[in-house]
Amino acid sequence: MKKLDIIFITLIFSIILFFSSFVSSSELVKRWSFKVGGKIKDVMIDDIDDDDIDDIIFFFKNNNPYRSDYLYVLDIDGNVKWYKGEDDINAIYISDFGYGNLKKRIVISYGKSSEGIERGRILFLNSRGREIMKYPNPLFGFIPVFNKMIATDINNNGYYELIGSTSMGIYAINDVFNDEMWKSITWSAIKDFVITDIDKNGQREIIAKSSSTIYNINIDDGKLNWKSDIKDNLIELNASENKTIDLLLKGGRNIDVMRIGNVDPSPLNEIIAVTPVGIFFVYNCSGNLTGIGGNIDVIKTLVINYTKFEYYNQTDVANITALNLFDFNKDGLDELIVGDNSGFYIINHISNERRFSPVGTVNDMKVIDNHAIIIFTGNAIYKLNENKEIEEHY
Repeated sequence: MKKLDIIFITLIFSIILFFSSFVSSSELVKRWSFKVGGKIKDVMIDDIDDDDIDDIIFFFKNNNPYRSDYLYVLDIDGNVKWYKGEDDINAIYISDFGYGNLKKRIVISYGKSSEGIERGRILFLNSRGREIMKYPNPLFGFIPVFNKMIATDINNNGYYELIGSTSMGIYAINDVFNDEMWKSITWSAIKDFVITDIDKNGQREIIAKSSSTIYNINIDDGKLNWKSDIKDNLIELNASENKTIDLLLKGGRNIDVMRIGNVDPSPLNEIIAVTPVGIFFVYNCSGNLTGIGGNIDVIKTLVINYTKFEYYNQTDVANITALNLFDFNKDGLDELIVGDNSGFYIINHISNERRFSPVGTVNDMKVIDNHAIIIFTGNAIYKLNENKEIEEHY
């Protein structure tokens, strides 16, 4: 269980633990740091051994390509509980598996994907790092390499299946982890996905993104419900001597970040697709583009018939470095928090309110249990409370 007063920061080569002081100081206080010989990925906080104390689980990509990557489990004081090396770790996931007497398992996706050849495997570990099983059996080849995993009960039988994103689509493994349940081929690498009831009809869907396309995939059988490509709403221009235009065209056709929430009065959710050139697209739950936001000059340059879409209050710079959603006043509607090179904006689409905090380049944002937002910049860390105030910093 995550603690509201604890924040974990991943840097290039180290993990640092901070905690919020309960005294009058507005400072986050550093407790310890842990350094490794590579780039840290996928930091998670979970009580993996059911002792009511959280553990820190992460893996890092080794700087030496001829050496293994490593998964580490630390206790809350930064001491190593155990670690495991494996070649080419791509993702980790933690979940309870089984039926009735559930057991915590750490799942590792490892292997390589090169020139259309997939050599992926899944490894299941218990809470002490002991190997439980591999899929597929080494005698029976490989599966596509998973770059993200989510476990969920697809068919409501009380057991969890495992869903993973790959270089060609989405892949589901059955609940005994010995065969494919279904696969959804997109012919594009899936960079991120979530499982949610996007249209609030009681049926969950998989919402996934590739470099430029949003997909809605049926969770029961992997069939495509719809897809929307941001390129369909962008102007096609010939190669230009204007380097600024060329950069806009190149970057504007990519989706950096995907968020799902409720940002307009409709009772249904929307999908926010963020590009790296200062604009974002708002799609309704049916995949139709309904709104655009960000830098108005970039919108005028790139978006076809931009005036027919709802306009979300603009930012003043040419790129977006981070975006998240948060319901500050708990009215069921999310506000947008948009980070750029100079700070972050809080945008309320309904009231047209816009607040700006000049904190420098925003690198990332994390929502902590719907209670607070952590803003990461190159030089500092800020905690934003429900009143839209910077409450603490480091």
